[in-house]
Amino acid sequence: MAVMPNALRRTAAVAATLLGSAHLVYGMIAFKALTPDHIWFAGAGVAMICVGLSNWHAPARVQAGIMSVYCAVMASQIPLPQIFIGLAIFIVLTLPDFSRRKV
Repeated sequence: MAVMPNALRRTAAVAATLLGSAHLVYGMIAFKALTPDHIWFAGAGVAMICVGLSNWHAPARVQAGIMSVYCAVMASQIPLPQIFIGLAIFIVLTLPDFSRRKV
């Protein structure tokens, strides 16, 4: 009986990732240029992809990397301080942990 919830969770995670990907593709078709509206629309797709990945137990750095790219594109069109702060945060989260020494 425990197999069903795990299978259902995996299926939903795949569906969330695919829905987010479709959202990004649709945004490229619907918006003819890179505009703030297009970037905000794409943000919903990025969020869906990250939620799907988090349920696949994808490494957090992959998700932070996706957010870094999103924030970089966003900063190019909407240069607000909070976007640059978000970009810096996600870049730091993407970096490997240098405090751990591998022996």
